[in-house]
Amino acid sequence: MAGELRVTRLSGSDHVVIVGAGLAGWRTSEELRRHGFSGRITLIGDEPEPPYDRPPLSKQVLSGKWPLEHTTLATPEKIDHANVEMRLGVGARSLDVASTTVTLNDGSAVAGTHVVIATGARARRLAWYEPNVYLVRSRADVRRLIARLDELSPGDAVAIIGAGFIGAEVATALKSRGLSPVLLEAEERPLLHVLGETVSQWLRDLPANFGVELRTTQKVEAVTYRDDPDMNGDADVIFEDASSLRVRAVVLGVGAQPNVEWLDDSGLLLDNGVVVDENQLCAPRVGAVGDVASFSWSSDTHVRIEHWQVASDHAGALARYWMTGESS
Repeated sequence: MAGELRVTRLSGSDHVVIVGAGLAGWRTSEELRRHGFSGRITLIGDEPEPPYDRPPLSKQVLSGKWPLEHTTLATPEKIDHANVEMRLGVGARSLDVASTTVTLNDGSAVAGTHVVIATGARARRLAWYEPNVYLVRSRADVRRLIARLDELSPGDAVAIIGAGFIGAEVATALKSRGLSPVLLEAEERPLLHVLGETVSQWLRDLPANFGVELRTTQKVEAVTYRDDPDMNGDADVIFEDASSLRVRAVVLGVGAQPNVEWLDDSGLLLDNGVVVDENQLCAPRVGAVGDVASFSWSSDTHVRIEHWQVASDHAGALARYWMTGESS
């Protein structure tokens, strides 16, 4: 794809439609203004809340150190200063690349001259997932989990399925609240296939230093809840060997998957995300940034990296290219 998509520089008559009101989408609007773009910007988000920062949800917010409001990125003052039109509480249904028109789930359409795909990723669900299992991806997820945690007593056990980055952060936060987190990892060591033998061995021993129990090679088959008042909302985690673990709550943290289904009929190249070139372009007037973007890591490898710094870098690179024609 490199070199195939030519720059279409933005002018004051252009209208940039950003789909996704997370950090990547908001940073893109800020970067466009920083580089001098004076045209219209419309920011579309499926959540009813203005853009907020997700990483603190599983750390400062869940541990009780921050209120949810401290994660807000786009305050009313910042939105007004950036002159961004907000369309919140409605997700995107489809994208017509040729006309750079986004159709929303409510049937309305937003037509622009350029489109930025910043729809991010959602928490991955396993086959046995059911609604009483808690996720930690959005403000709504964390509000719901905190409401349950507030019902628990010190020392109560909470299972966290998945001992990767999110699982470890949740376990640490729950420990700081006086609870007894139990990390359940399907592999022999946490993040074995991501970080390799040496680092994963170090991670295996780390939780115990913080008073967190880690159980490896735990293949979860189901999580069951009973309509029994005596259960008080407790759950049984059922393992592959038919053994079980009773806990007061279950949190699932086994990675994320990109939100690209709305692009299935767009004609864009989708491969574990939206495939982009070195300038974050996937079509001449369409770019993708943040967790949803699959970008070149080497000459023949594309990756997605779910990290706030990558999202910010993508936003800056795309804005700079559209405004100046300069590659990062």
